[in-house]
Amino acid sequence: MALSLLRGVELVAQGGIVVYPTETLWGVGGAALDPRAYARVLAAKGIREPRPVPVLASGKEIVSEYVLPVPGLNVLVERFWPGGLTLVLPPSSRHLEHLLGAGGGIALRVSAHPVAQALAVAAGGLLLSTSANLTGQPPPQRLEEVAPELLAGTDGAVEWAGSGAGVPSTLLIYDAAWRVGRIGSVPIAALRSALAEAGEALLGEGQ
Repeated sequence: MALSLLRGVELVAQGGIVVYPTETLWGVGGAALDPRAYARVLAAKGIREPRPVPVLASGKEIVSEYVLPVPGLNVLVERFWPGGLTLVLPPSSRHLEHLLGAGGGIALRVSAHPVAQALAVAAGGLLLSTSANLTGQPPPQRLEEVAPELLAGTDGAVEWAGSGAGVPSTLLIYDAAWRVGRIGSVPIAALRSALAEAGEALLGEGQ
């Protein structure tokens, strides 16, 4: 079902889940703190076991509300959000336990895309943001690439004429030190330079 942005916002605010565009890839999500929305997102992707899901925050202020302060965080947030940088950070709230990865962190970013931003606000500040593909399938750059089976498990897709960059966000993980979890749309050299300004090092991918 094709949705206007206004209808997509209404559905997410009411606990629904929608397919939506970001500046990187098309995603599927709903309110991150709603267990029903979380369960529906996993089911739509064909995932049967609990699994951590990345989250889009409505703004930079969410960092102080839901995660612990770590060295170098402020410079990364100020320099690269909104944008294609996902940070895996230690949570400060028990409400996020269902979203935590094996290392105990939550994956967060602030999107620069107006649709994703509006939906994150409607979700109460935290929007589930996993790629809108069936598990094991390539993530979609355009709405036309989203599998009908996935769409059928949602409340519809927000209409958007453009396409994502086709490159996932860059992923940085903090666990006593910063390390690269995935190379993506933000250059590693820029991240290394920013952290150096804060007196922090960046370990390479796989280290």
